[in-house]
Amino acid sequence: MKRHRLRPSRFGSLCLLALASALAALGGCASNRAAGGGALPDMKAVMADYESGRFLDAYTGAVSLYRRSVVPERDEAAYLAGLSAYRLQRYEDADRYLSPLVRIASTDVAGRAAGTMGLVELERGRYREAAEYFKKAADRLEGQGKAEAAYRAGLAYKESGSHSLARVQFIIARGASTDSAFQAKVDRELKTSGYTLQLGVFASRVNAEAMVREFQAGRGASIGEARIVTSEGSRGETLYYVHVGTFNSYSAAIRGRALLDQPAIVRPMDGVGE
Repeated sequence: MKRHRLRPSRFGSLCLLALASALAALGGCASNRAAGGGALPDMKAVMADYESGRFLDAYTGAVSLYRRSVVPERDEAAYLAGLSAYRLQRYEDADRYLSPLVRIASTDVAGRAAGTMGLVELERGRYREAAEYFKKAADRLEGQGKAEAAYRAGLAYKESGSHSLARVQFIIARGASTDSAFQAKVDRELKTSGYTLQLGVFASRVNAEAMVREFQAGRGASIGEARIVTSEGSRGETLYYVHVGTFNSYSAAIRGRALLDQPAIVRPMDGVGE
């Protein structure tokens, strides 16, 4: 059975950062050299294929460059081949070209390769392995790239149930970024102690209690007892939230929601009022 996967909306911007870095690194690649002489495919044309969504063409061109180029062009070609393979969902091919790059001395290309391998492992549903790759990317990158990689390492560690390791990565991510919106996003993750399912919110405690009774009488009680959590509304009024279940990860909460026969939203828990 395929496990729930964290989609690119949570993790994909690292891939875009990696591509932006690759474009900067490849700015002068029209003069690539062949190890044995002769003309090479134009790297700029390969990049144009990738940016236009022609991932198979980009992959084919990058592999040709990889086989015939000399360092450092060879490493950049391998990275682009792996990145294109990832977009084609050819994860074994992505692994073949990216994994060796993670171990090389070039900090930048190793960081970008590690970040993309993190995305590959997420698609495979291997959160702990993804977290380790994102951590390696954060160790090698600088600035916002480092912050993004550490943030994604934190998310992946949380999905694997390693909350203490996740917290370390979130702290690293916050310290590496100067973007206030990004820092606020990290702060929300640092406050989150788990996830729950919200069945409804009411201005009346009587109505909230009625929903609790209705839920407990149904089959949904198998994932936990419904409870009422109070919070102050925007106008100072008391609001009554009906929550059920406590989950260590977002994906576990999604699986719990699938067991219900009524609508519910996944809500982070910060321990306040719970």
